[in-house]
Amino acid sequence: IHLILATQKPSGVVDDQIWANSKFKICCKVQTAEDSNEMIRKPDAAYIKEAGRFYLQVGYDEYFVKGQSAYTGGIYVPSDKIRSNYSTAVEFISDQADVIKIIAKNDKQEEQQKENLGEELNNVLRYIVDLANQIGFKYQQLWLDNVPEELYLDSLRKKYNIETKPFEINPLIGEYDDPKNQKQGSVSLNLTKKGNTFITGVAGSGKTTLLSTLIYSTITTHAVEEVNFYIIDLVAETLNKFALAPQVGEVLTINDPRKIEKLFYYLQKVIEKRKKYYSMHGGSFENDINKGSSIFPTIIVIVNGYDVFKEQFDELIDEVFGSFTRECNRYGIILILASTETSLGYLISNNFNNNVALRLSDPTDYDMIFDTKEIIPKDNPGRGVIELDDGIFEFQTSMVFDFDSYDNNLNFIINKLNSIVKTKATKIPELPNTVTISSFKNEVIDLVALPIGIEVRSGCTAFYNFDRLINIILFAKDQAIKSFFPALVNIMSQLKDTKIIALSAYDFIELENENVKFYKENFKAVLQALYKNIEKTINDSTNNNRYIILILGYTKLAKHLKKLKSEKSDEDIKDLDELILLSKNSNKFRFVIFDYTNVMLSVDDYRWYNLVQLNSGIVLSATSDNQELFSLKGYYRDEESGRDDGFIIDNGNKIDIKYVQQIKG
Repeated sequence: IHLILATQKPSGVVDDQIWANSKFKICCKVQTAEDSNEMIRKPDAAYIKEAGRFYLQVGYDEYFVKGQSAYTGGIYVPSDKIRSNYSTAVEFISDQADVIKIIAKNDKQEEQQKENLGEELNNVLRYIVDLANQIGFKYQQLWLDNVPEELYLDSLRKKYNIETKPFEINPLIGEYDDPKNQKQGSVSLNLTKKGNTFITGVAGSGKTTLLSTLIYSTITTHAVEEVNFYIIDLVAETLNKFALAPQVGEVLTINDPRKIEKLFYYLQKVIEKRKKYYSMHGGSFENDINKGSSIFPTIIVIVNGYDVFKEQFDELIDEVFGSFTRECNRYGIILILASTETSLGYLISNNFNNNVALRLSDPTDYDMIFDTKEIIPKDNPGRGVIELDDGIFEFQTSMVFDFDSYDNNLNFIINKLNSIVKTKATKIPELPNTVTISSFKNEVIDLVALPIGIEVRSGCTAFYNFDRLINIILFAKDQAIKSFFPALVNIMSQLKDTKIIALSAYDFIELENENVKFYKENFKAVLQALYKNIEKTINDSTNNNRYIILILGYTKLAKHLKKLKSEKSDEDIKDLDELILLSKNSNKFRFVIFDYTNVMLSVDDYRWYNLVQLNSGIVLSATSDNQELFSLKGYYRDEESGRDDGFIIDNGNKIDIKYVQQIKG
């Protein structure tokens, strides 16, 4: 192997080790004597005046000579005979020996040939190439060509014979170059294994192109049941072209701030749902994927323009992002952030194990991201650095289609997918104008998680755990309880092996449900019968029914019974407290108490005060400032409560809801 090194300025390039291991040194004219000394240990080359003149040094001055290189840029004049290289031209010179005119016999002919055939060197090279092709000679290339600056996804798929596995999201995005090992290969971003991904690069470095390739590569290889996308594009908004793809739930822009916030609260609920499923059924999302099947799709959330996102949604980041990015991968949700900034900040950076760096303004940032100073990518859109299983490499992002045909081809593929696929990724839930029982048609009715409305933030079903001895629901307006109470009763009546008994101190409450015993008068007899039935049921081991006793206007009804007791002290009149205390050691009875927010301010006067959890409850048509009974964690700033607004208090945490209503007709 013979190595030829050429440089314009040897200083800093040709060190002592290179010089000592180079036997032949050729030095043409250089700018300074120092440059000449670097090459041949003599200043002579700095004083060369003629073009093509050089000094040749062999070893340590074993041979040192001045020479003239041959000129290969002459005009090519073909001839059947070998011609001596001498001129027949007549030259006219001045008194200072300068050539002022030349008369040559074949000037016009040679000029014509120059235009047609070019220079000697090019013609000789062309002849050599043609001859090599004729005899089938191929040289053995010592190294691979650089990865091209333009790559297309379909060509890469064919070149590397890319195959996909069900439920493993591993989109092909480009081709890498490994010059050290003279190796090139495909670049796939294994989101299933590596999880959250951070893409950084200056404006114009190709972040949107990379994201487009990632999305297209995924939707053309995985079904809706395998992957769902939610895209936030705060930059050029070009990712909106994927909005109609069946695997894409939503594409949001800077004009959708409420939806963007709702998306992350919705995804938190998705995490809670999946967490509950795996705690009940065992296993994990990762195990399901390894088996090649899952009842849940992988959810990929893309934020293009995270630097803009941080400015617009700083409260969302402070409140949600830390816990969300830490837990989401475990339950099949992957976050991809693309930003011009090179750091995510201490809050979430540890939750991103997959980094892609395109062109950066400061080359030292590659060292900060990948802990390497060896690789700085070329200044070409889509060129970057990525860490793969085998190491850290420079790579080139592939494009989906060329610019001119991009829109037409992409629309064709998306229309083709929609003609084949009949299901579509779930949209971000919207709050309906009115929440009715039909809003819960896909929900499982369970006392531990009974649907009672829609969460304002996430748009998901709001559940409340009624599986406790005493449950309290407060309301500020009559209309709230008139519409909510019958809806709640109808939902509860769907519970298996459950009997519902309702007592109302309010005449305006109406209920039409044959499966519910509803009393609005004669409370003395009703409570005596209830007391006896509770005693009997507690002692009856064969009775597996569960009883829910709803009491509307607890304070008013308690006062009425207290008055009866004082008027008829000789009679055995049961009160509400006695019913609850009798049932406290049995899991067959559950009480739901309804009252006004300005009436039930405390429960200290009731004998069951120590049996109730005041950090959990439901409040309808009122703000947190309008009630004094429940204790909340932190401070909540409320807006004026609407007709069908309310909130759940779950372990001190306030969850705003739009509550369910019974609509007549």
